[in-house]
Amino acid sequence: MNQTHIINDITFEWDSNKALLISKTHGVTFQECATILFNPTTITKQDYRDYGERRFISTGCSDKARILTVVWTERYDKIRLITGFLASKDQIKEFYYG
Repeated sequence: MNQTHIINDITFEWDSNKALLISKTHGVTFQECATILFNPTTITKQDYRDYGERRFISTGCSDKARILTVVWTERYDKIRLITGFLASKDQIKEFYYG
């Protein structure tokens, strides 16, 4: 079941079952994951794998001052969050040092 949330006038969407799983396994919520997309220091790259849609991988600082990595796509006029987790050591290093 899809959930829709409006954060800073942007519409986000995610699967509620996936959100529960992400929260339990990775200790982050999709609400927190969405906040990194508003941070101007966030690094975003296109995912090179073929999922039948363009996906992006973003690493940035959340509103809780945690460095997260979020996979997302654009669907119609919404940003659909696919997954999110605490960034790995390599992702953190890339975030800070490029």
